Amino acid sequence: MLVLQHAVDGIWMGAFGKFMFIGVVITIASFGLTWLLRTIPGVKKVL
Repeated sequence: MLVLQHAVDGIWMGAFGKFMFIGVVITIASFGLTWLLRTIPGVKKVL
């Protein structure tokens, strides 16, 4: 998450715009990562 925040540091869209952009991107990435982890056999039992 911190890497993405530094990546958009040079783009001017205001503090709220950056907050919303980072929030949406990280939320989508989080769901995607969880989906990928659940495809590994045996992980569903742990989660």
